[in-house]
Amino acid sequence: MPRAKQRTQELRDHVLHVAVDMLAADGVAGLRRHFDRLEESDDPRADVVRVIEVFRAFVRENPMLAEVMFSRPFADFDPGPAELGAGGAVREFIVARVRRCIDAGILSGQETDIAHVLVALTQGLAAQETAGWLGTSTASVDRRWDLAIDAVLDGLRGPAG
Repeated sequence: MPRAKQRTQELRDHVLHVAVDMLAADGVAGLRRHFDRLEESDDPRADVVRVIEVFRAFVRENPMLAEVMFSRPFADFDPGPAELGAGGAVREFIVARVRRCIDAGILSGQETDIAHVLVALTQGLAAQETAGWLGTSTASVDRRWDLAIDAVLDGLRGPAG
């Protein structure tokens, strides 16, 4: 007996509808709400690391939502104004934290470029962690996160840093 067809247009439409509902309920705007809870400290580098930690936690808690948000598995999915606005607010928040590090001489470079690198690093590591490929123990996973974050931030250190 042949296997039942699993990838129908109806199933695809249903998954897309659920994904859009998830994005509306706790997508980029939900990620921004997590960032809004972060207060600035006297240590700009620690503040950037905290943003990465919050982003990591969001992806761990919402792996399917993160995949829809960041990998765009549906080519015809076009975020609406609310999602685009929330996405812009998230970018502005991250860039502002990076700018504080540059102003303090902790990082050197263009703030938007550095923010993109940090987001890409976080997305990649979070995808690896969610898939179970970053390690088998909490200690090994955390060690690899710390190694990657420190390596990137140290590599972007400013002349006075």
